[in-house]
Amino acid sequence: MRFTADTTHVPRSRRWVVGCAQRAGASAETLRVIALLTTEAVTNAIRHGPADGEVEVSFTRRRDALRVTVRDQSPAAPVIRGAGPGSPDGRGVMLIDHLSTRWGVDHGPGTKAVWFEVPLQA
Repeated sequence: MRFTADTTHVPRSRRWVVGCAQRAGASAETLRVIALLTTEAVTNAIRHGPADGEVEVSFTRRRDALRVTVRDQSPAAPVIRGAGPGSPDGRGVMLIDHLSTRWGVDHGPGTKAVWFEVPLQA
């Protein structure tokens, strides 16, 4: 799915990914994790990409894992930051790092795609 970089699209992208995961047979725990991580990845793409850019979300099943990829139009790599208890942000990449089984970044000309994988059955 592709949309303009606007936070109003976060819930729709999360529902789309969770629906794909349900159809793939994901467990209830996996659905909760994939919803959270999709929200974080899409929000980061919107916040850190250009205001007039596009965000693309894709979903694939890879054997016993589900992969979500979020592409934006910024080449800047994500950074794992430490956020203090009162900080309102800075936890997205840390959550992806801790809750996914694998994650990474693929770079293209003027773009990046952050992807993460979670087990089909958590």
